[in-house]
Amino acid sequence: MQKNLLYVIFGLFAGLFFSSCSPSEARFDVSSKHFGPNGTMGIYRPGEKRALAALNLNNTKQQLTVPGVEEGYYLVEISNGQARTDAAQFSRHFIYLKGGSYQVTADTAAAAPYPVTGSDVAEQQELTDFYKISESKMSVLRADVAAARKKMENTIFDDIRQVTAEEERLRLMLDEGAVQVIADFASKYPGSIHTPFLLDDLDEATNFPKQYKTILLGTDQSVQQDKLAIKLLRQAEDALGMIPGAKMAAIAGKTPDGRTFDPATDLKRLNLIIVWASYDNQLRKRHPELVRFYHAYKGRGLQIIGVSLDKNEKWRRSAIDHDALPWPQFSDLMGAQSPNASKLSGMMHPYMFLVDQQGKIIRSKLLPEEAISEAKSRL
Repeated sequence: MQKNLLYVIFGLFAGLFFSSCSPSEARFDVSSKHFGPNGTMGIYRPGEKRALAALNLNNTKQQLTVPGVEEGYYLVEISNGQARTDAAQFSRHFIYLKGGSYQVTADTAAAAPYPVTGSDVAEQQELTDFYKISESKMSVLRADVAAARKKMENTIFDDIRQVTAEEERLRLMLDEGAVQVIADFASKYPGSIHTPFLLDDLDEATNFPKQYKTILLGTDQSVQQDKLAIKLLRQAEDALGMIPGAKMAAIAGKTPDGRTFDPATDLKRLNLIIVWASYDNQLRKRHPELVRFYHAYKGRGLQIIGVSLDKNEKWRRSAIDHDALPWPQFSDLMGAQSPNASKLSGMMHPYMFLVDQQGKIIRSKLLPEEAISEAKSRL
């Protein structure tokens, strides 16, 4: 009898426990205007093409129920079945689901704002506010960039590289604006779980490491202890070690003959560090030029050091031998998992930078022609 009673009590406890952890129902009240016969709203798990739930929008008030929702980030996609490049016809935004009610407003008569206008879920309320902050700040910036691009169309440039440089400047303006939006949001909601998620989705820790670090260190301790926040802080710290003025990280791994990197002997007056892989075909086409440059200037204090992100030693040796590379080559054969990838190049390759004899970074993110020109001017 006592044994049966224990089973009953355990069953009741387990039922209560698992029901409290089980997925819950999300309810959507949807209002749509100006949609054609192909208007749709879909809820998607990130990375999946098949909708978790979908609704045909008919310009009335409708309801959609999504049962069994596991708490987390999803995507809400609204389409009029027309051009996906038109913001008024297609929009895709993050939504945070964990049950509860959501109010969605969709209208194709104007550029699509964030469609989730209300919710009784606190995390979603914060996310809705983030998009309001973003639209307020980014709309002005996007207009400025559009005007600058229009001006570019009517400008005759002496060198195509000027066009590339200007476009890169405008792209960074937009990215920096997006980082600032997250900074403003994090300042308003220091305890929000969205901050590391939004920073990770933006994926600009390498380009804006100071901003990322400042934003994350300004959040509550509970946010800083999140696994994603810890990863982003590590990325920001690694990136800060790659900027001009910083001391380069030690190179991990060995040369083909088993020698490890020793800055006291390997670094000369001026050093060009090349992070690469045997399958970097565009860089390998430039190897003959770099080899000629190396032989012409090594007597003036130039050193070139290769850091391979290969995982296959046979491929690495084959590339070194085939391209007749005369400078030291180091690798730990760990590929993207190598500390060389994260600390020397921010997971980019091919990647070139110049350092002095003490390992201090002089210039980074160099193209081969930039590296050669800059090195010549310093030798």
